[in-house]
Amino acid sequence: MNNSTENLLKIIQNNNNEWNNVLEIGCGVGRLLVPLADKYNKCNFYGIDISDKMLKLAPKRKNIYYQNFKKNKNLKENIDFIYSVLVFQDLTHEEKIKYIKLSYKHLKLNGILFFQFLVGEENTPGDYFVSIDKIKKELINFGFKNLIFTNHLYPEWMFVKATK
Repeated sequence: MNNSTENLLKIIQNNNNEWNNVLEIGCGVGRLLVPLADKYNKCNFYGIDISDKMLKLAPKRKNIYYQNFKKNKNLKENIDFIYSVLVFQDLTHEEKIKYIKLSYKHLKLNGILFFQFLVGEENTPGDYFVSIDKIKKELINFGFKNLIFTNHLYPEWMFVKATK
């Protein structure tokens, strides 16, 4: 496991306090999901991605359930913790909102949403930077509370933790 993966795993673990049902948005081949599922083997992990190819390559575990988000929208309700790293930075604002809404719907009361995005000037060609205020407004509009914004690893990488 490389240092950046280890750092991301530590950041994710430090932002969740309940390991029963966890969902990763944009799980890809399970780079983050699999080590967490191995460590917290009593927890149910759900990974969604839009790529069948990535999901087929992901290592299988008895406590991981993979789904293609575009093909199967029957996601589990009452999730304790939803996280996404290195995904929201590649999404348009409308797509970010779609996943924030999805998260609010599937989190249990007091469940936590934790995701990373690129903070900065909007409409930078090739990137999907967004202001903290814009993300904050959207989270509050859906009903999230206790918003905490922190930088980790790189200055433009903003992480937000929000409670339903």
